[in-house]
Amino acid sequence: MYIIHLIVLLSIFISSNANASDSLSRKEIIEDLEILDKNLRKLHPNLFTYSSPEEVDRYFSEIKKTIPDSVSQEFAFELVAGASQIIKDGHTIFLPSAASIEYNSVNDNFFPFDIYWDGDQMFVQRNYSQDTSIRVGTIISKIDDLKIKEIVERLTNVLPHDGDNLSYSNWIINTYFSSYYNFVFGSIEQIELSYNHNSYLINALPKTQINEIKNRIFQDIDGQKPLTLIIDTNLSTATIKISDFHNSVIKSNDQKFKKIMATFFSKIEEKNIQNLILDFRDNQGGSLRNGRILLSYLLKEKYKLVEQYYRVREKNAHDPKGRLRKSLRDIAIVSRPRNSSFKGKVYVIINGGAFSNTGMVCACLDRRNRALFVGQETGGSASLLSSDSKQITLPNSGISVQIPTLQFVLPEYPEGKNGGVKPDFYLTPTVSDMIQNKDIELIEIKKRIEKQFTTIVADAQP
Repeated sequence: MYIIHLIVLLSIFISSNANASDSLSRKEIIEDLEILDKNLRKLHPNLFTYSSPEEVDRYFSEIKKTIPDSVSQEFAFELVAGASQIIKDGHTIFLPSAASIEYNSVNDNFFPFDIYWDGDQMFVQRNYSQDTSIRVGTIISKIDDLKIKEIVERLTNVLPHDGDNLSYSNWIINTYFSSYYNFVFGSIEQIELSYNHNSYLINALPKTQINEIKNRIFQDIDGQKPLTLIIDTNLSTATIKISDFHNSVIKSNDQKFKKIMATFFSKIEEKNIQNLILDFRDNQGGSLRNGRILLSYLLKEKYKLVEQYYRVREKNAHDPKGRLRKSLRDIAIVSRPRNSSFKGKVYVIINGGAFSNTGMVCACLDRRNRALFVGQETGGSASLLSSDSKQITLPNSGISVQIPTLQFVLPEYPEGKNGGVKPDFYLTPTVSDMIQNKDIELIEIKKRIEKQFTTIVADAQP
């Protein structure tokens, strides 16, 4: 079973040669919202997990009252995708019409910076613009006439997240800001960027030019394979970076997950490594089977990633109490650890981009107290999530919606549990760390290992 991540979806929908259509009427948007509402109730197993049926009813009733007589493509997307606020499901993904994405990608200019939003302020992380005076770490206070917090709020409203955990939507803002800014605020030729108490006009750039600069300057940083291993024999430490669990991504880099993991853990055993660091940052999930394979090298007892699967019962789709049924075709697999599983200490680096299957692997390790977690809270939910999405395209706006049809209840699921896996040691990079390209999570873990190693050596002295 596979869970599609956002970058795959963004590429899938750039597939039409049609131009972006004209504005839409109030009647057309209402019709699309009614079709969305109907399909959510019919298909979505988690629709009433975080919002009551009354809250969902009230949301769709109230949003219709706000629609003007004529609506632009961008505002239509903001209106429809704003349902993310009431659905609160990380796998329910809204994207503009394929036609408008294609048209915008070819004809529009985009925000020429990568940004870093720390929850309070927005900083320049990479500068692709022609104004080289704007340095990494510059605090952006406004874009055009909008304050940054207002921009972030409007983007957050259209982004997927589970419950009240916004770590995944914040990660999306940091990773795909330029695209989502275009989705919500439309085409730009110039932007007025406010920083250092002054405003400057900056030319927006075509996406092809931004990608060309990015590939030329940052190829060595961004072009790593999804599965890597580094061994430090001096600290008896191995670091495995898993940036993706999707087989399609792994295979496209000439790797096979099962084979690579066997090779990695064989080397770890051969070197008698006592500390293992798993770097899951920015890993949006993928194959559950790959998650189980990894866990087989880390756990001592039988384990499950999923306790039970549920789907919507068609006849009871509108009954909040009886709308779910156990899925007979989706069986929760009980997995066994390997005889030669890793026995040493495990440290896991996480952030908001550690999502979906990655969050499930983290939850499994967390429930067994098998790892020490460092970084930021994982995206999604550590107890209840969804997948197996069905794509619907709304007829008037062309907006595409991925609606999950399968609910995952994770083992030892506590009722009312909200949030992802929380780190034992919360660390978030500062602007200074970003400028110096400092990996504070990895540094913190290695400090702990060094301290532990020094203590062992001292105790061994006669």
